[in-house]
Amino acid sequence: MEVTDAFDQFYGAIYRDRWLDLRSALTEKPTQIKRLNLFLDSSSLNVSNPIASWALNCFRVERTFRPQVQACGLLDFFVMDLASFVVANALEVQENDRVLDMCAAPGGKALILAEKLGLNGQLVLNELSKRRFHRLKKVLESYVPQDILARISLRSYDATKWGVYETKAYDRILVDAPCSAEAHLLRNLSEMQKWSPKRSKRLAQRQYALLCSALLAARPESKIVYSTCSISPLENDGVLNKLKDKKGDLFEFETPLSPVGERTKFGWQILPDQHQWGPMYFATLRKLSH
Repeated sequence: MEVTDAFDQFYGAIYRDRWLDLRSALTEKPTQIKRLNLFLDSSSLNVSNPIASWALNCFRVERTFRPQVQACGLLDFFVMDLASFVVANALEVQENDRVLDMCAAPGGKALILAEKLGLNGQLVLNELSKRRFHRLKKVLESYVPQDILARISLRSYDATKWGVYETKAYDRILVDAPCSAEAHLLRNLSEMQKWSPKRSKRLAQRQYALLCSALLAARPESKIVYSTCSISPLENDGVLNKLKDKKGDLFEFETPLSPVGERTKFGWQILPDQHQWGPMYFATLRKLSH
């Protein structure tokens, strides 16, 4: 059986009558927004008509748009998926929090977290891939002032082991886990050749290990947001179902409203066939005091 046929059979069994429309939406060029860099004084920038009332610094991207360097030396807008904006804000970072982003590249969510740091907040950004690490570093240098950069630590560790070395150390943790990234596969046929039905199961094992590590690294009453850009339930609710079965005495799910998306058993899913943005899945956990 051809890889693409096996792929369609696998996801067709999950999404049934919805699969053809979803598949078509995933193959199209992703819809993106330009998000204003909040480290800049926006009074000198011509910004109006935000994309939504809950995303006042997010705007539609003109076809010829390119970010521009401002007088302070920083770029003015970061182009990203609105679903990523939703995920980063779901972490609800407070001014004095110690924050960990376990898989931080390419950096769009990390910039949002950095903007929320107060005078005493700290941000640790981790990226295991050396190539993606250097891309993340370049993004930070292009968008973040030097005084804020001084309170951002960059690491390149295997985050599945993080909780062994730093226990009860963070108020907020983002686990934006490596995943199947089916939209990328559908737009890159050479990458599609690497897919197999077992791939999602293998990734789910690593995603589970990342979440277990985050639970160890999180302080009591802290918040963890888990997210992927996968459409596979094995990597989304499936990972959290396993975590609930094995570690359910350590945390509880929070169910805040999302401004866009559809509810799943444990979180939210934003899919481009119905919501224009995504694909993106996320869920919010609170570590219990005991």
